[in-house]
Amino acid sequence: MALEAILLAAILARQFRMAQLDKVIAERYARTDSLTQVNNRLGFNQITSPIWTNILRESRDASIVLIDVDDFKSINDNYGHAYGDEVLISIAKCLKSTARKGDIVARWGGEAHRQK
Repeated sequence: MALEAILLAAILARQFRMAQLDKVIAERYARTDSLTQVNNRLGFNQITSPIWTNILRESRDASIVLIDVDDFKSINDNYGHAYGDEVLISIAKCLKSTARKGDIVARWGGEAHRQK
């Protein structure tokens, strides 16, 4: 009986650890852009929210760099979406490889429809 209780406890502990791991993995996927493997909007907001609060509280300086690939839609239209995906992946790799420790790289995504 004691052996069965120990085995059951071990099995339940393993199941709990697996569920926790699944949760961590799911949360990571929810915060990461699947194409570029950088933060998506949710990931960016989760990371920067406490940082922004600290910056405001301590009246510190901060910088945000936004890169817009002009007329990206024309890349997809002229060369295909697979090529457009490769362009986005290359840009993300370049940004990640040159980002400093503490820099946050994210893909905001979507082309703004400008009034002309």
